[in-house]
Amino acid sequence: MRLLLCEDDPDQLRWLEKSFLSIDGYDTYSAYNADEAWEVYQTVQPDVVVTDYQCGGKKLRNGVELIQAVRRVNPHQHCILQTSERGILIPGVPQLHKPYGLRQLLRALRLPVQPLLPLQ
Repeated sequence: MRLLLCEDDPDQLRWLEKSFLSIDGYDTYSAYNADEAWEVYQTVQPDVVVTDYQCGGKKLRNGVELIQAVRRVNPHQHCILQTSERGILIPGVPQLHKPYGLRQLLRALRLPVQPLLPLQ
């Protein structure tokens, strides 16, 4: 499984990368902001995109905009939003609230893909 990890916190990104290095069958690709993640996405076409909410770039200002860009290209792309923010609701996208454990993330990776509903 190819994972694209988008995270602006270097410590969190290292934890994610290290976690998946120890699991067979996962290839990880990393980006520090949404613009960089978008470029990687187009090249790699990962199975799952795990993005932080606060990973803004110049074009894509946060993880939600990254997910929206990805889903315009592939409406069935599995995306997971991780955040320490409260009250961010994106219908059809699983969310992980920091701090979370590896088991929670692995469970979210197995969730069926839901359609991205319009934000209200």
